[in-house]
Amino acid sequence: MGMRTFAGSGVVHTVGGGHALALAMIVGPRIGKYNRNGSPNAMPGHDIVIVLTAASFLAFGWFGFNPGSTLGASGNGALRIGSIAVNTMLAGCPGLSALSSICG
Repeated sequence: MGMRTFAGSGVVHTVGGGHALALAMIVGPRIGKYNRNGSPNAMPGHDIVIVLTAASFLAFGWFGFNPGSTLGASGNGALRIGSIAVNTMLAGCPGLSALSSICG
């Protein structure tokens, strides 16, 4: 069957990852992250409120796009919106778990 992508996600994530890699190579490491001997300095989170706000915007977009792009809201046995919404929610749980360990 080969590779299968859903709603163009393969292209979206490949292009986004390629751009992120190129920009990271251009920008380089953060100033102040490493000492002259190569040892790292701790850089704790700066503003958790902004992180939570951005995560809320992302979740809103994901829940609007992922289930809505299925076009499977009919009752012909193709009612996939519920399972895709649950999958979207479960996919964000590890990120929330990591954020909660940072916050407290």
